[in-house]
Amino acid sequence: MSYTKFKIVFCLLFFAQQSWSQELQWSDPIIVNDDYLLGDVRPRIVLNSSSNPIVIWGKQGTSKSIHVSILSGGSFSTPVQLVDAEINPYIGSLIGPEMAVDNDVVYISLEGENANGEEHIYLLASFDGGNTFSDTIRVEDVANNAVLPNVAISAIGNPVVSFMHVNSSWSNTNQMMTQSFDAGNSFEEEVSASGMSNNQPCECCFSKVVVDGDTYVVVLRDNDNNVRNMYASISYDAGQTFSEYILLDGVDWNLNACPDAGPDAYISDGYLYAVWRSGSTGENLIHSAKLNLSNQVLEVSSIVDNMSSVLQKMPDIAGNKDTVAVVWTDNRDNINDCFLSFSTDGMETWSQSVAFSDTLVMANFNEPDVAFENGVIHTVYRNISTHQVLYRTATFGDFSSLNKEVVSSDLQFYPNPVNEQLFLKEKGEYTIYNTEGKKVLSGHSSEVDVQSLSNGSYLIKMKNSTRQFIKE
Repeated sequence: MSYTKFKIVFCLLFFAQQSWSQELQWSDPIIVNDDYLLGDVRPRIVLNSSSNPIVIWGKQGTSKSIHVSILSGGSFSTPVQLVDAEINPYIGSLIGPEMAVDNDVVYISLEGENANGEEHIYLLASFDGGNTFSDTIRVEDVANNAVLPNVAISAIGNPVVSFMHVNSSWSNTNQMMTQSFDAGNSFEEEVSASGMSNNQPCECCFSKVVVDGDTYVVVLRDNDNNVRNMYASISYDAGQTFSEYILLDGVDWNLNACPDAGPDAYISDGYLYAVWRSGSTGENLIHSAKLNLSNQVLEVSSIVDNMSSVLQKMPDIAGNKDTVAVVWTDNRDNINDCFLSFSTDGMETWSQSVAFSDTLVMANFNEPDVAFENGVIHTVYRNISTHQVLYRTATFGDFSSLNKEVVSSDLQFYPNPVNEQLFLKEKGEYTIYNTEGKKVLSGHSSEVDVQSLSNGSYLIKMKNSTRQFIKE
């Protein structure tokens, strides 16, 4: 097992943010739950095979609980309680139950404390798109406490769970991963995902586990004498061994306290996309990274929304290939609000951030989560002031009709189909998008060289006019 650590000579390039937020078309918020007796803490969202949002959230207090609701027919179902008081689930704004989905298979990981004060990891399973869930299943069997779980789904539909072993004083930590081969009824021997490090994982920062075929990645925060950088621990043999330990950020956040700040990530098209919070610049900001999993090259590392005098926290990410959406909480207006920024070029550039909670209401919005499917961004978030869980979607206004030709006499060109050169009637700024909505070419000219484009359909946009052309 080799130890790989790329020490990056890191100069953060604050990429120019493009004014894209106005192109998002937002739905009206839908109330998921407004019964304060059922709680509203840290909602999470996934989409089942029917693209119906499944939302879970927690209730704090003397009788802690977890609830689930599913959107159908324009409204959310009556919330169902998933765990009882005996499990005593850990419910918090920064850390709590997590959820993963693959078609209609849904797994929820959670941390619970038994009557003896021992903390352990549990699993809930659904095989009907979140309509019904199993009883709680104990994941690990250790003498020390097991905390901070996260869950993914293997290529054959089984749960993969990451969590941390800690001793009673939280001074000895080890990031672990285990998986099931029988839909969560039993779990294999645990494997260390932090064993390649000379340090210990950050003692109270949860990890994120993501799976793509035989590639398993646990994203975690390392603690090197209070330098708290983010790493990707990678297994290429379906979680049997972890052989690479890749530095995702080299900004050396030096903090003599636990930041309670974990990552979020997904894998798409052979790349790991990850986000996390870091206070290394003197501001607590959302950082991002794009890692090529085939050669372990960190291709992009950037700050999503570079601000001053703010506290950004709780980032979550979703996307497909180079289309990425990130949500988080920050207090730029002296009150917590939920913000979103997106990228359509694989994190090379980020859109201008936009507050997506109801900004007409003076309220304390917090703890957002995000899912992405078929060009639609799905968000959930918490209104602390009204004890509501809210759901809202956004679509790309410019990309909603990519497969339809939009003809305008103001934009004229030839030939169509085209092989090498597209000749525009007028010289000007142009942008070309593929059918996934990704910008592939741009410039200022009356002649456009399209030889680098793959064969297929594209849209060219100039000013407010858009037309389709075919590259052969």
